[in-house]
Amino acid sequence: MHFVDLKRRFHELTDAEQEDTELLVSLSVYEFGPTIGWPDLLEHARVIVLAEAGAGKTREMEEQAKHLEKEGRFAFFVPLEDLDREPLASILRPLDKKRFEAWKADGKALSWFFLDAVDELKLTGGKLDRALRRFSAAIDGHIHRA
Repeated sequence: MHFVDLKRRFHELTDAEQEDTELLVSLSVYEFGPTIGWPDLLEHARVIVLAEAGAGKTREMEEQAKHLEKEGRFAFFVPLEDLDREPLASILRPLDKKRFEAWKADGKALSWFFLDAVDELKLTGGKLDRALRRFSAAIDGHIHRA
């Protein structure tokens, strides 16, 4: 089953069913197809990973960013709650800031950005649209490579 088929099947659920995390977790591979792994996810331009708090999303994204870095690719883990308050360049660690600038200067290389923790952002009173505007401003002119 392809990602598009999976998306179509998800949309066949009622709104209440789509928000019932226990139902979604309990759905079998038979109903929604095989599990999609990181190699498959990284082939898509944009991916949203949804799971309950404590399911390990943050850890997975941090590890994926590290894995891609070890392969010599550009990848950055970005907490949305920080991005809501400050520009991307201000929240990146010094080495990551240098790598981010190198990616922008490269002009051809792809980069993966793992924007994490919408739930924590909401807990701090942050705004997703503000964080995404800051992210958009930071990668302006390079979105086709992000």
